[in-house]
Amino acid sequence: MSFTRLATSKEVLDLDWHYPVAHTFKETAGDKKGGTSAVFVEQALPKTKAFFKINGDGNRRPLLVLRECVLCKGSDHALFDRRLNNEKTKLLCQWFYCVKLPPKVLDQKHPFRKLFKQKHPPHLFVSTWDGKGIVEFSGQQTQSQLQQQMIKLIGKAYEKKPVPAVKAMLRFLSEFDKYDGLLQQYEDQKQKEMLRPKPRSESLAKLNARIDKTKKRRSLAMKRAKAVCDLKLKVTSDASKAAKAGG
Repeated sequence: MSFTRLATSKEVLDLDWHYPVAHTFKETAGDKKGGTSAVFVEQALPKTKAFFKINGDGNRRPLLVLRECVLCKGSDHALFDRRLNNEKTKLLCQWFYCVKLPPKVLDQKHPFRKLFKQKHPPHLFVSTWDGKGIVEFSGQQTQSQLQQQMIKLIGKAYEKKPVPAVKAMLRFLSEFDKYDGLLQQYEDQKQKEMLRPKPRSESLAKLNARIDKTKKRRSLAMKRAKAVCDLKLKVTSDASKAAKAGG
């Protein structure tokens, strides 16, 4: 018997994917008025610069980069196991800056081509925010293999360890489901009451009170969950210098 998470848990488990775009330009010859213009040139960026382009504006979280192929485009198949529960992996992803790149990233002139090996490019890799300590995966890896490397990177990038937070979050997901289930039950009862020829004000008042109380309890649970997830990202003193160097 399978169990489907309810709305709040689904929202927590939903991955925040980023889709970076990079353009390279070169300056062209001046015109008659003495000005210059820049035109787009399609070329692969140096590896270091490519990492700074994909990791967002000021991001210092570890990177999780998924390369789509023609067969898996639009899916997360290279990241998740379709036969298993992937909640632990999804929770670990919240401490990463998750990037999706299109199949054409393997074109020789694509700006992000040098992020991948020429031969046997990985479907997925994790690394530090600046591209160091890369661990590559073929897309056929087990969830435990992937989680092990994710936990290592999180441990280096954050002050607190992720495993206790993941265990706590799994409990919070069940708590969110309980509150969402109760709210749906109370809303259904309220709807039935409203459809009566003469709705009973006392019953509606009780249901409204239960709904308000349950929403408050769910809100407090979310507040506690966010506190648990704050592992305190480490920011090194040379991070800003490295970012500027990446251009």
